[in-house]
Amino acid sequence: MKLGPQHQPLPAFGRTAERAFTLTEILITSGVLLLVGATAMYALTMINRYAASSRVQAAAQSIVLNQIDQILTKGPYVPTNSPPDIPTILTSGTTVTNNLPIFTDPENGNTVVKGTLTTIITDTGTTSSGAPLYVLKASVTLNYSFCGRAQSVAMDTLRAPDQ
Repeated sequence: MKLGPQHQPLPAFGRTAERAFTLTEILITSGVLLLVGATAMYALTMINRYAASSRVQAAAQSIVLNQIDQILTKGPYVPTNSPPDIPTILTSGTTVTNNLPIFTDPENGNTVVKGTLTTIITDTGTTSSGAPLYVLKASVTLNYSFCGRAQSVAMDTLRAPDQ
């Protein structure tokens, strides 16, 4: 005699069989997700460090370029006048500015990076038909440290007398 569905034996403890993930599958999936998450965090940290380094580098270049602009535009520079008209920024020699703020945190106003700005003004000694041309060479260098690494930005220019 055949039993009907109401007379079929029940699984143990009165529960029906269900499909589920095994512990091994769950552990492997968790490991893969953890690896992906750790890789993403590392990548975001590196991108943030690169962005901060780029901001500081841009600020340092701006400071050096500003100094070069000052050298090129301060006037009048007419060394043949009596007495000579020479701006103080064009005085031959070396000028050093220590602890120059390079980058300030925009959120709290703290100076994060400081550096040393060195400006060297020298006469090139060029002549034309034996007459001096009074052309000056200016070298501007900004040295600083960021993330434990020494960095430097340097620019040179020439300044001729005003006509």
